[in-house]
Amino acid sequence: MEVTKCKECGYEIGIKVDRCPGCGERIGIEIGGLTGLIRRISIIVFAIYILLSALRII
Repeated sequence: MEVTKCKECGYEIGIKVDRCPGCGERIGIEIGGLTGLIRRISIIVFAIYILLSALRII
């Protein structure tokens, strides 16, 4: 099993996550490729929708 250590707090992680559970910093293990791209685009679109709904534009 591959163990990754957080540079900020020293927390050792043995699972694939992109944020440290100890301090919340990015540790560089991300879901890459098409899955990661679709995930990021959907998060951005959802955030824009929330902002527009809050301003009552939609």
